[in-house]
Amino acid sequence: VDAGPIVAQELFALTPAMTGLTLYMKTLSVGARLMADALRTLADAGRLDAREQDLSRRRYYGAGAPFGGVLDPRWDAAAAERFVRALSYRPFAAPTGGPMLLWRGRPLEIAQARAESLDSTGAAPGEILELGEQGLLLAMGQGALRITTFWLDAARPASQAARELGMTPGARLGTHT
Repeated sequence: VDAGPIVAQELFALTPAMTGLTLYMKTLSVGARLMADALRTLADAGRLDAREQDLSRRRYYGAGAPFGGVLDPRWDAAAAERFVRALSYRPFAAPTGGPMLLWRGRPLEIAQARAESLDSTGAAPGEILELGEQGLLLAMGQGALRITTFWLDAARPASQAARELGMTPGARLGTHT
């Protein structure tokens, strides 16, 4: 963990649409600009002003995806959507692995999904509620997750991937299914 002084910093807001990839690209863009500005300042002034970090505010996140990259259908749908976006780097491979569900023991990477509100259906978390051209609607602990794209060997619409894998409404996906 870097504990050295800070010579340049820029805070920016995270947007609800950001994915792991778009956040990474944003940090590269901001970082390159900050580096260029710092080098210009160093060339012009011969030094950089630095300030110490407040080490009490630092955070460390270990290597690897949270929860092993596996989405738990017992989560609420909004949390599941954020989890999918955070681990999504497609069309590139995610450095920690992409967000997954298990189907008959096979890990399936979720490439795109969105939370949907849903009145109680009595369905168990992980149950496929709908399967059609709009994707696969999965019952969650609260709400539902509309999975629109799976990544098998390439991006596939969820409806196509589900047909290829033999999924049907009423079947269950999950962490240990």
